[in-house]
Amino acid sequence: MFRRILFSLLLIIPAQVYGQCNKDDPCAPKKEKNSWDKSLATGFNLTQGNSETMLLNIMGTIHRETDQDIIDLGAQYNYGQNEEDGEDSEKKTTRNDLRANASYDYLFSERAFGGLGMKYLTDKISDIDYRVNVVPSAGYFLIKDAAISFAMNAGPAYTFEKIAGDENNYFSPMIGDKFTWTINCTSKLYQSADIFFDTSDSDNYMVNAEVGVESALSTMLSLVVALRDNYDHQPAAGKDSNDLALMTALKVLF
Repeated sequence: MFRRILFSLLLIIPAQVYGQCNKDDPCAPKKEKNSWDKSLATGFNLTQGNSETMLLNIMGTIHRETDQDIIDLGAQYNYGQNEEDGEDSEKKTTRNDLRANASYDYLFSERAFGGLGMKYLTDKISDIDYRVNVVPSAGYFLIKDAAISFAMNAGPAYTFEKIAGDENNYFSPMIGDKFTWTINCTSKLYQSADIFFDTSDSDNYMVNAEVGVESALSTMLSLVVALRDNYDHQPAAGKDSNDLALMTALKVLF
């Protein structure tokens, strides 16, 4: 019953938004550069029959870019269940993770920047009770024009984590990149990646990467398809190193 209600809400809310703005031109001028860009994206998959599966994705972002600084805030929650048909079948949780990020970068020039970022992750399936990365960094836009933005950054990060009940804190230098290509007024390709190294253990490193395509349906509604890969070279005992997720969601812009 809960899944049916949730499924209905996830259909009704975007439909209402689309109904109000489907006559808008996706190529109409967007917000001014100094304004706050806010978005909420939801994805929901449900199957019933020989197997019952449910996957819910909720993502929210806040972004502001001026001539002096860039602010990024984001959060995402994923939850999934699976149940095979049969008398002894039991529901199995396949996804249950929450991640959040916040960063502030000051622009020293049109291309050079520096700032502070923080990432948070909890993943019940991977036995990650929590992982916090504090990341002071400096970077440079190798490409920055109206269509393409490509920046790289690096810094002396520090990681606090608790994996399968064991706490571990360590110095974890980071290197990363962020790429955005505005193909046209309705389509955008984006990519980001970062690598964290454990200075106390050369075999311990983590890679987080994401690539996605966003297509505008109106001035307020977009379709997002994203592929996310999280690699932990030293996962919790009995867990896989690599977590790969393909997500499709409707994104509402505020």
